[in-house]
Amino acid sequence: MNKLMFNSVIRGMLEAYFLLSISAVYELSSAYFNGGIDDGFNFMVAAFTFDYLLALPVCSMIFLWRNFKKLETKDMVNKYGTLY
Repeated sequence: MNKLMFNSVIRGMLEAYFLLSISAVYELSSAYFNGGIDDGFNFMVAAFTFDYLLALPVCSMIFLWRNFKKLETKDMVNKYGTLY
C-alpha cells in the first residue's frame, strides 16, 4: 500500500521560505502605483505571499502541538519528519 509522504513537499517549502520572504518584503516595501495593472497585480501577489509566510510557521506549530504525542511514531516520522 502506497502512503503519501509529505517530507519532500515540506523540505521544498522550507528551502524556498527565506528567498520567498526576502522577495515579498522587498516587493511590498518598494510598491508604487502609477496607474498600471501590473503594479496592482504585483502588490497583490506579494501581499498573498507575505500572508502565506506568516501563516506557515503558525500552522506548522499548531500541527506539531496537536500531534505532539504521536511525533515519535514511525508513521509520523516517515510522513512529517522534515517538519520537526
